[in-house]
Amino acid sequence: MNEIKTNISIIVPVYNVEKYLVRCLNSIFSQSFSGTFEVITIDDASNDNSLSVLKNYKLKAPQLKIIKHQTNKKLSCARLSGIKVAKGDYIMHVDSDDYLLPDTLENLYKNCLVSGADVMVYNYIRENKNGERFIVNQIKEELITINKEVVHQFFLGACWNKIVKRSLTENMIFGNIGINMGGEDLLYSSEILLRANTIYLSPSYYYIYSFNPKSMSIINPVEYLRTQITVLNSFNLLVINSNPTSSFTNYTIDYLEKWLYFEIAKIHFYYMDSLEESKEIINQISFIPIITRSRILRLENALDNKFISLCEVNARLGFKLCLSILLRSYIKKIALIFKRKCVV
Repeated sequence: MNEIKTNISIIVPVYNVEKYLVRCLNSIFSQSFSGTFEVITIDDASNDNSLSVLKNYKLKAPQLKIIKHQTNKKLSCARLSGIKVAKGDYIMHVDSDDYLLPDTLENLYKNCLVSGADVMVYNYIRENKNGERFIVNQIKEELITINKEVVHQFFLGACWNKIVKRSLTENMIFGNIGINMGGEDLLYSSEILLRANTIYLSPSYYYIYSFNPKSMSIINPVEYLRTQITVLNSFNLLVINSNPTSSFTNYTIDYLEKWLYFEIAKIHFYYMDSLEESKEIINQISFIPIITRSRILRLENALDNKFISLCEVNARLGFKLCLSILLRSYIKKIALIFKRKCVV
């Protein structure tokens, strides 16, 4: 008996998201799609009820596939576990606390077939914790191109704002080392872009990204910096294997570097006791071949002076983010003073 062809494989990594998981799955299984799709969930050793939610959902959606990691392998490995068993012509990633808009699958698949593109990148809607929505309209005009430099700026932000031919995901460097938030999306997107021939940019939006501003401050900056050693080593290997242009390499490092400065500023204003450890991490990064001496000197200057770190954040990410760092630092100091007075 011939196996039914699968058009789209949807990969959903799961870790401690019991609160949002049903919403995510409902948005997928309620799609009106004339083709066929599979949903592959990967429970990355959750310690809440996420796995039970998946098993209960499978009772009403038997086609749901569940992969269970016995230990937490991190987000990149969870995505790769899904990629390895995917059978669809195309692969898309949906984070388990996000969800799809109606008719997303139908529109994405139709546009992929018509354009013949290897990758389709699209806009999305950002939703805050109060349910307020904001259209993120980064892509202004429809474009089909083979020029990777033109699309680079729209490509690096996430795994979930694109649909990709599965053939591009075979034997990837991405996912062989476990990485959580802080670079796994950059590695995936960079490797896919380097492998792609034709890229389609769509100004339409299909995805709801649930955004909580507080989540940006949850990341431990020292842990983030340490993760970048792995990210940059993996990107260095990708550069060796793919031999991209110097502008491609530099643009990607510039993108990653702006978040390094953001975390360095956080260390100055919230985690001063981690400063020496951070300097040692930057020293380790200096030995990665794709990182030039001039880049390291600027990072070291930012670690030596908190005001330089803020200037670097302002230059790369804007004044509002600088102001948020200062305000949070001020509030933290006021709270500490108040706490001490209460103790006395």
